[in-house]
Amino acid sequence: MEEPEEELDDEELLSAFKQEVDWAIEARDRDLENDDEALDYFYGRLPAPPPQDLCDAGQSSAVSLDVQNAVYAVTAEIMPALGREAPVEFQPLNEQDTTQTDQETRTVNHVAQTAGIQRAVQPAVQDVLLRRAGIVKVYWEEKLEVSYETANNIPAQMALQRFQQALQDGAELEMVQGDLDETGGTVSGVMRLRRMSQTPVICHVPRSEFLMSADVREPDPDSARLVAHQRPVSRSELVEMGFDRDKVDELSTHEGLYRDERGLDRSAHESTELVMMVEGYYRIDRDGDGIAERRRIITAGGADGTDMLMHEEPWGEQPFSIGVGYLGFDTWDGVSLFDRLRSVQDLKTSLLRDSVNTVKRNMRQRLGLVENDANTDDAMDAVAGGYIRMKTPNGIVPVPDTQLPPTVFQLLGYLDEMLQDQGGGAVDATASAQVLGQGGDWSLERLMAAVEQLNAMVAKSIVESLVKPIYRKLHALLREHYTGQIEMPTSQGWVSTNPMTWSPRTELVVSMGMSVGERGTRIGALQAIKADHAQDQQTGMQGIMSSPETLYRARVDLLRLSGIPNPEQYYIDPSSPQAQQAQQQAQQAAQQQAQEAQQKEQQMMQFQYSLMTDIEKVKAEAKLQAQQMADEVKKMQAMLQQAEKMFGHRKDLAIAQADLDAQEAQRDIDAMQAEAERKLRAGEAITRAEVEVLKMRRQGAQQ
Repeated sequence: MEEPEEELDDEELLSAFKQEVDWAIEARDRDLENDDEALDYFYGRLPAPPPQDLCDAGQSSAVSLDVQNAVYAVTAEIMPALGREAPVEFQPLNEQDTTQTDQETRTVNHVAQTAGIQRAVQPAVQDVLLRRAGIVKVYWEEKLEVSYETANNIPAQMALQRFQQALQDGAELEMVQGDLDETGGTVSGVMRLRRMSQTPVICHVPRSEFLMSADVREPDPDSARLVAHQRPVSRSELVEMGFDRDKVDELSTHEGLYRDERGLDRSAHESTELVMMVEGYYRIDRDGDGIAERRRIITAGGADGTDMLMHEEPWGEQPFSIGVGYLGFDTWDGVSLFDRLRSVQDLKTSLLRDSVNTVKRNMRQRLGLVENDANTDDAMDAVAGGYIRMKTPNGIVPVPDTQLPPTVFQLLGYLDEMLQDQGGGAVDATASAQVLGQGGDWSLERLMAAVEQLNAMVAKSIVESLVKPIYRKLHALLREHYTGQIEMPTSQGWVSTNPMTWSPRTELVVSMGMSVGERGTRIGALQAIKADHAQDQQTGMQGIMSSPETLYRARVDLLRLSGIPNPEQYYIDPSSPQAQQAQQQAQQAAQQQAQEAQQKEQQMMQFQYSLMTDIEKVKAEAKLQAQQMADEVKKMQAMLQQAEKMFGHRKDLAIAQADLDAQEAQRDIDAMQAEAERKLRAGEAITRAEVEVLKMRRQGAQQ
C-alpha cells in the first residue's frame, strides 16, 4: 500500500488555484468576444454603419433590432412559466412523508421569493437568450452590519427592547455619542449596533464574472474541476465579510479592471477602493490521499484577484446553477437567440438601409443637365421657387425615380417568417393576437399554440438546468445553516418548521407555468371542472365522480393561474384538521338533524294514526247515530200513520157528533120558533132569543 503524499501548503495550493483561474480566464475571454458582439447586435451597434463620409452624404445607418426584439419578446413569454409560485416540488420519500414534503416545498418557495429569485432569474434568462447561458449563484451570506440609532431621552429599558432580538443573536450595542442619565433612567445620543447577519441570497452572475474549467462539455457546474466568481469588491466589503483589516489593506489594486472604461474602479477613499476577488470552488487533493475533494478558496488582489490567499476550507456543494435554452454539441453554453437571428438582422438591416436610401433619393429629385445648355450652379444651389438658367427648354431633364422591386417586400416577408421560426411564437405574436381578438378561428389558435412549443421547450430547458438546481441548493442551505423556526402562512393557518430537522432531498418535479394562451386554455378547463362539480352535487354523483378534495385543487389552481399569490389562503384544505373537524361537526349536525327529522316523522305518523283512528271512531259514531235517527224516523212515521188513523176516526166521530148536535139545535130552534109563534098568537111576550129565531126563519124563507 502506497503511503499518502504530503499535504499541500498554502503557497502550493495558491499556485495551483492561480493556474486553474488563468486557464478559466482564457476560456472565458474567448467567449466574451462573442458576448461583446451579441451586445452590439442587441443595442443596434451592428451591423456596422457605412463609412462616415457616406453617412455624411446621406447614406442610411439604420439597424433592424431583430435580436433585441426577439430577446424581449421571448423573455416576456417564458417568464410567466418561470415566475409562478412553486416551479418545482420536492418529492416525498414515502407516504408518511407527504405532509412534511409539502411543507418543505412551501417553505423553500417562500424563502426563495425573499432571497431574490425573481431579480436573479430574469437577467439570467436574458443571458441565456443573448449570451448562450445564464448563471445564478445560491449561497449563504455572512457579513458584519453596522447601523445607527438616535435616542432623545428614551427610557433605557425601551432602548434595549428595540435591539432585543439583535442582542439575542449576539449583536454588540455601544454608545457612540451621548450618555445615560442614571437619575431618570433615560438614554440620549447615538447608539451603534454591530451584528453579523446571516441570510440566504440568490443573485445573478454576469458571464464576465463567471469562471469554469474549459474542459466541461455540459451545463453542469457540479462536474467542473473549478467554478469561481471573479468580481471587484471594495475593501469595506471584504472587512464586512469577516477578513482581517490589516490583511485587506495589504491587497493591491489593479488599474485595468474590465469595468475601467466606465470609471467604476475609481474611488475617493481607500475604504471603498475596489480590488479584484475570486471566490472559487476547486477540486484538488490537498491532504495527499489521492482523491480530489472540493474546497472553497477565496483570493484577492492583483489583476486577476489571485495575489493573496484569504480563506480556504473543505466544502460540500458548489453554489452555481447554469441555465441554457438551446442545447449545443460538446459545449456547456449552448446556442443563443443571437446565434440564430444574427443573419436575419444582417439581411433586414441591409434591406432597410437600401429602402431608406431609395426613399431619400426619391424625395430629393435628381436632374440631368445638358452640358453647356444649363447653368450648373443654379441647379446645384436651387431653392424652392428659385430659377435655373437654361439656353434651351431641354437643358434640364428629370431623372426617373428608382422604385423598389416587389421582390424586396417578398424577401422581408420571408425574413419575418425566419424570425418567427428561429425566435419562437412570441416574436410575431402581436399580429396573431390582433386576429384572434377580432374573432379569428380555432385553427389560428392551434397555430399559435404550435409555434409556442419552441419557447415552451426553451422554458423547460431553463427550468431543468437553472431553476431546479436553485431550489435544491436553497433547500440544502437552509438545512445546513438556518437556525430557529421559519413561520409562513398556509391554508391551515400559520405553521412553523425547523430546517435543521429536514432530511436531504434531491428528487424534484418540475411544475412549470404556462404562456398566456396555455393559461387561458387551462382557466377555461378549470371553470368547466367547477361546473361539473356543481352538477355532480346536484345529481348525487359527488363521491363517485368528484369530491371536496378535487374541487379544492381546481379552485386553488384556478386562482394560481389567475395570478393570485398564495391561493391556498382563500380556501380551506378538506384534508386539514380544521376541515376535518368542521366535517365531523357537519356530520354530527346532519345526524342530529336526521334524528330530529326521524322523530318528527314518527310523531307525524303517530299523529296521523291517531287522527285516522279518531276519524274512524267519528265515522262509526256518525253511522250509529244515523242508524238510530233512521230508526227514530221509522218510529215517528209509524206513530204518524197511527195518529193519522186515529185522527180519521175522530173526524168521523166529530162529524157524527156535529150532525147530532145540529139536529138537536134544529129541534131546539124549531121548538123555540113554535113557542114564539104560539106566544105571538096568544099575545104573550117573547124573549129576545125567540125574536132572533123568528128573524132567521124569515130570512131563510126569503132566500
